[in-house]
Amino acid sequence: MEIDRISFPHHLLGVLTAISESHFVSIDLEFSGIGTRPSKSRKQTLEERYKETKEAAEKFQILQIGITCVKQDYHDEHYVIRPYNFNISPLLDDPLDQWGLERNFSFQSGACQFLLRHGFQMDLPFTKGVPYLSRDEAKLAKQLGYAKLDKANIADIVLKDHEVQAISFVGNVREAITQWRKKEMRGRLYITSNVGQKDTDSEEPHSISNFEKRLVHQLVRAEFPDLNTISKHDSILVVPLDKEREANHRRMRKKNIKTDIDNRVGFRWVVEALVGGDLERLDPIYIAQSVAGYAEFVDLKGIKDRLYHAKDALIRKPRVLVGHNMFTDLVYFYQAFIGALPDTVDEFQKAIHKLFPLIVDTKYLATHNCGDISPFSSLEQIEEKLRLQRIPDIQIHKDHTKYVQGTNSFHEAGYDSLLTANIMIRLSAKLESDGTYIEEVVLSDEDEWFEASEYITGGVAPAIDDAPSPEEISLHGFRSVLKPANSTFSASNSPVPSPVRPQNPSGSNKKGKKGKTGKLTGKAVSRFGMATRFDQLRIEEEEELSSSSSPTQAQKTPPVDEWGNQPDDGSSSRAWDVDEPAHDHEGPYALPKAEEKAPMVVMPQFGSAFWKVYGNKLRVFGTEEGVLELTG
Repeated sequence: MEIDRISFPHHLLGVLTAISESHFVSIDLEFSGIGTRPSKSRKQTLEERYKETKEAAEKFQILQIGITCVKQDYHDEHYVIRPYNFNISPLLDDPLDQWGLERNFSFQSGACQFLLRHGFQMDLPFTKGVPYLSRDEAKLAKQLGYAKLDKANIADIVLKDHEVQAISFVGNVREAITQWRKKEMRGRLYITSNVGQKDTDSEEPHSISNFEKRLVHQLVRAEFPDLNTISKHDSILVVPLDKEREANHRRMRKKNIKTDIDNRVGFRWVVEALVGGDLERLDPIYIAQSVAGYAEFVDLKGIKDRLYHAKDALIRKPRVLVGHNMFTDLVYFYQAFIGALPDTVDEFQKAIHKLFPLIVDTKYLATHNCGDISPFSSLEQIEEKLRLQRIPDIQIHKDHTKYVQGTNSFHEAGYDSLLTANIMIRLSAKLESDGTYIEEVVLSDEDEWFEASEYITGGVAPAIDDAPSPEEISLHGFRSVLKPANSTFSASNSPVPSPVRPQNPSGSNKKGKKGKTGKLTGKAVSRFGMATRFDQLRIEEEEELSSSSSPTQAQKTPPVDEWGNQPDDGSSSRAWDVDEPAHDHEGPYALPKAEEKAPMVVMPQFGSAFWKVYGNKLRVFGTEEGVLELTG
């Protein structure tokens, strides 16, 4: 679903409800630029990478955000997904800029070229983008608005001796006010440029300049504390100070300032829902708009009830956030919507863990135990390998069919968040069903990225007969794999290809088949080959070939049944044993009642031991550590 600036208020309650009901939410971001990495002969440390990314996040802008809300029907064994795509506006509306709030941002030429090559319309963030204020910006806007109300941020004008006309004007105003007070302030006193001038019968209309207005306000504030000034279009009205009326007026002005800020929080309402933050100031009237942006008659009580239930669910159950290669995304996300980034990577991981108790990086999910190289693990490559895996059953909600058209929309944030959700569900289900960690994939020093076999997937086991067919190509738009939720298609009455792991037919432990030069046979040029470093804006793949790497031994794989599950041989080493009932998991992610499920029908339950291995770990290739653990 595409949501723009005009339709955002109308759809906001639906988005909040979808998040509150979600099993997890996947996210993807597109940026106006990324950090420029200096050429070094060694890998960076995590601290160095964080500081580099922090500097970029402070400089560049998020242009587009995609989120996919995944709702799990545990009993009927399927997942309903709702993808959303938002262009994000970097602009600040009135009156924020009038209060003095500014936002500086940059665009990187290479990043723009990358986005344009993938069909990104650079005007959309400015013309149709959803505005936002970060938490820090909202606080600053409130301070600036109150300061303007108090006139505390207006410096007094100091007149020089040579500014004769201005000095004369101030003297005339002072005299006019003094005479008016002697007359017991009968009537109203309007101050214009003509005050004190002898030729008061001039045909020119009376008016006053902004400079003269400031002089009048300054004079009354300093010398006549029992009076008040009210600015008009062409004059200044001087009135007796009514403390009670002034207090009421001040309260009303402050309320209006808060309302102005609340109405410009924009996309951060979605962020607050994701982190279980404060939604109390979200006005139901703001939501009561048509998709065209007009106020409309609505069931206001119904809106309030839905909003209350969504807020209650969001507070009680923290969201699980999922992304692909999301270290950079999280840094930009924090800077844009939360506030100033912490100084160190340790402080950052603690801050992120506090916002999101459980984060899953599908890049780590696909490359766990990959060794000291960077296997191929782009979003497109992993999704392609999982495309024929029909379970768990995934259905796209009938109102969210934008991407079920048989065409690719790679690097549109909404589409990429959809792919991430698909990978999260199916890859985690497969890994748990296999009952083993992902096997390591090691290349020799001579292997180049473009010479790697198409069967090396960085831990994602290929399906039987991995060669693409016309039928497989038609699945790229999820017409058959991800279907509308009202479809009658069922995975249970559809053939299920049996995913297999790379194995040696003889059962002996040997290296992968190579020629004398050490290169893999059957070279395949990846159709996802990147031309520039900006082609790796999100799916950063680096050539990290280590001469010290030792090839791992392939494990002997027993036969698998139609579910991709090993037959029960009485061994206790399997992670899933259908002969034993599933145990209820405690904690905030617990289901009402855990049921025994066939392998791969549902993904592993949050709170299980599976996520202690795969959760809260961000893959950061190109660093010495390789992984950032979110420990809080």
